[in-house]
Amino acid sequence: MELQQLRYFSVAATQLHITRAAEILHIAQPALTQSIKRLEDELGVKLFIRNGRNIILSDTGKLFLKKLTPILHQIDMLKDEVREAEGVFRRTIHVNILAASSTITNTLIEYKKKHPDVEFQLTRNEKAKDYHIEISTLPYGSKINNLNSNSIEEEIMLAVPSNSVYAQKGSVSLREISKESFISLSVFLPLREICDNFCSSVGFLPHIAFECDSPEALRNLITANMGVAFWPAFSWGIPDKNNISLIPITEPKQCKRNLIITINSKFENSAILRDLHDYITKAMISKKAML
Repeated sequence: MELQQLRYFSVAATQLHITRAAEILHIAQPALTQSIKRLEDELGVKLFIRNGRNIILSDTGKLFLKKLTPILHQIDMLKDEVREAEGVFRRTIHVNILAASSTITNTLIEYKKKHPDVEFQLTRNEKAKDYHIEISTLPYGSKINNLNSNSIEEEIMLAVPSNSVYAQKGSVSLREISKESFISLSVFLPLREICDNFCSSVGFLPHIAFECDSPEALRNLITANMGVAFWPAFSWGIPDKNNISLIPITEPKQCKRNLIITINSKFENSAILRDLHDYITKAMISKKAML
């Protein structure tokens, strides 16, 4: 059965008049009659009973129309929904930002300059399922099996006040600073767990003097000599060297994390999402190369 045959039958069954149905469909009457006959031959049943110029539905025809009507409606709705979805992708992209918020936000601003028809909806929700693209973080070396994800390695450094005794050192072991006060991100953020694990791996739990939920607040507290903090090397940007020094951590080894940029698998075939995914990845790699 062809979709066109089914549509022709539906109109004829609604009008119960071949000539009027043919006019509505903008086809010749013989073409409509032949289409209905082919459908009846394929089904092996009579859908209409002819009565001169008029037609009436057989009992089988009534059942067929009853079953067919919601199917045709769903097909019509599907076409509209697909067009609407494509329009949404052209206008609004939902980005769930769980890591590197400042860098990602600036990258999206630059992308919009190149694509002014695109709008962004930004969220930070670890339980989100309806995002188009998500930026998250995982411990260094985590296995990524998702083909829609790119992973970028990032070193985690120690940020200290520029007048700190550690600022003059070329590197530092976390054991050396186990008694220091730490300024840390909220316990609910993934990076916090990664950094806490760095400390526990060398035998101590950090003394958290302050918790905050943004790099900006953390930067201000370090500048005010309130403590030391972990600092992702490139995704948080380079702080003012007059106020904050970034020092490589030698122990534990490989104080790093992975930044993960993922397209939701439900939308993996969207060209615009692929383009944005690649753009974000290249921007992050470029920032890393500038270190």
